[in-house]
Amino acid sequence: MTSQTRAASNQKKKSSRALFTVGILILLGCVTAALPGCTQKKPLEFPVDAPALAVGSSLFPMDWRDVAELEIRKEDPVSGDQWSVHLNRPSDTWEILDASVPFTLQDRRADTKFLGHLIDTLSTLRVHDFALQGPPSSFGLDHPTWILRWKLKERSHELRLGDVSNGAMRFAELPGRIDAAGKPRTLIIVGAALEMLARLDSFQAVRAQVIPTFESDDIDVIQTQSRSGKFLAERYNEGWVIPGTTKAPARDAAALLESLTHLRARRFLDDQSPPIDPEKLRATLENKSEFQAFFTERKQGLIALKAARANGTWYATLSSRPGILFELFPEAEKLFH
Repeated sequence: MTSQTRAASNQKKKSSRALFTVGILILLGCVTAALPGCTQKKPLEFPVDAPALAVGSSLFPMDWRDVAELEIRKEDPVSGDQWSVHLNRPSDTWEILDASVPFTLQDRRADTKFLGHLIDTLSTLRVHDFALQGPPSSFGLDHPTWILRWKLKERSHELRLGDVSNGAMRFAELPGRIDAAGKPRTLIIVGAALEMLARLDSFQAVRAQVIPTFESDDIDVIQTQSRSGKFLAERYNEGWVIPGTTKAPARDAAALLESLTHLRARRFLDDQSPPIDPEKLRATLENKSEFQAFFTERKQGLIALKAARANGTWYATLSSRPGILFELFPEAEKLFH
């Protein structure tokens, strides 16, 4: 065998070994990816088939009822308001799964009506114009004031909002979205969702500040007890009567129920240390409450609301939101006579 023949043979063997090695590595990579401990985190799937960004185009044409998971992050450089929340809607109501707040979150009910409106208005956002080229910091997008993420039909959407541009407009970017030329762009956007976000002046605005967990139409019996006496009424046809009779009660039961149904919390006592001992306050509300109301709700059964004053401030508890202390607005006192 000549030296040239031997060299060609050796080169052929090296090529074969290299191909074999590559094949083994590919096989091992496939097997490793299939092992439980070796899977890689699936990247966020953005809607690659979304229409190209264009002036006047709608950013998120969608039905708010299809959204069941939402993340909101706020980092306002002006007010200093910073928090984030992860929300879920397993049924008809939104609840807080997790939140980055400087206190222990006890009550996880979220403001379902507000969140429904917020998500609905996301479909009103549209591109007003493309911003001039510049670094993210020139638009407030290096540290966005708002970041919203939500899932829609198993796909993730993200909206990042920076500085205000010309009043009601904001600079924005949409990760994964491109223009007709195939390039990501910084946008100037408008829409009702920007006004809704402006109402989120604190984390508390996300929470269910309306204390009752029921609607007035679902209550069949209402009973109250206060310093001025007792009151009892039950629903009869289209009105209210004294139980066992067809006489109307002395007090307008419908108006009272409507007012109590919309009773709002001024703050939740898990937000910060209350001015008095929480356990002492709980004992006062349980045993020495100045006002009690009992509602017979068609699905939840009997629900008790108790209110009392401490240091001139009214507080309340609700049995369907156990363990939570609510501080009330001063005007709530007129309901407790």
